[in-house]
Amino acid sequence: DNDETKDSIIISVHYDSGLDLDNDEPTSFGASDNGMNVAAAIECARLLKNSHFNNNVYIVIVNDEERELLGSSMLVDSNLIKNVKVVLNFDNAGSSGNLIPWRFTNESLIDKYLKAVSTPHGTSASTLIWQNINGIKFGGTDYDVYSQKYNVIDFTLYMDSNNYHTKNDTFENININSLEKTTKTMYELINYFGNDTSNNTNNSNYWFMEVLNGFVLKLDYNIYNIVLLIFNIFGVLFLGYLLYKKNILSLSINMIFIIASIYLIFYLRDLSIICILPVILYIISYFMKNDSKVKYIIGMCSYIITLYMFSILISQLTSFSKIIIIFYLFPILYLINIFDLLKKDNKKVM
Repeated sequence: DNDETKDSIIISVHYDSGLDLDNDEPTSFGASDNGMNVAAAIECARLLKNSHFNNNVYIVIVNDEERELLGSSMLVDSNLIKNVKVVLNFDNAGSSGNLIPWRFTNESLIDKYLKAVSTPHGTSASTLIWQNINGIKFGGTDYDVYSQKYNVIDFTLYMDSNNYHTKNDTFENININSLEKTTKTMYELINYFGNDTSNNTNNSNYWFMEVLNGFVLKLDYNIYNIVLLIFNIFGVLFLGYLLYKKNILSLSINMIFIIASIYLIFYLRDLSIICILPVILYIISYFMKNDSKVKYIIGMCSYIITLYMFSILISQLTSFSKIIIIFYLFPILYLINIFDLLKKDNKKVM
């Protein structure tokens, strides 16, 4: 259909591959970026060619995304497609895994995404990460053009990204299962948004995270923030207990946990759960008196999660000394503390 009285949705993929702009030479065969999504779009067009929707549905394959987003810019400037309600943009940074909505202009779009697909993936934290972690440099996608004028969701595969924009980005190196899942998700999104007549203006006020494969935990932000507040109050009280016991090493380490957790609540609130987990695990290990092996395992789990947490925060750092502190001093202190606890338990046993 091409009824200008209807709203329109755009499914956008680009078909050009990685490009060295300085030398104007291709750097990649472009199988994952973005051949997988082009193939999925063409297959969806074939499957849906006789379908009728409440909205106009446009499957657009643009050129020159790698050349400063020229194709999508020309499409928007031309105003060829009227009454655009939403753009679903697909552009990969990897060749396997699950397709996730990694950027979006409006949280209500994610609410619709969760309703549209049978197996949702991702987390509402994704956009906050890209907005708040200034040290990470991401290449632009057509989302950057569309979002200036339309409501947009930007979808991507992000796993196995070693071949991204290289000569190894070939058909042999893509995951066929991921291609099939991408096609299925795109098909479901077209069917949902093609018939969706509600507006996109009501911001949903909730946090969501994929807990297990395809299982999404959804929580109202007000409740979520209360839970975080309770955990952090408990963490501060535990700091007081450590101070009372004059355990300065444990106090300093847990203070890092709490400060990082508070930071994430205010700036990357969806990821603050990452800080809470090591605090909980560490507190459990601290009060365990009998089984030192279990204590050690729990402590190491806390340590691993903490490293992951700081791998996110590290992009904020520009000082070499801060990098040294986080990646060398902090892990050493933590391990010393774990072994210190084990030593105390062994003395008690003796």
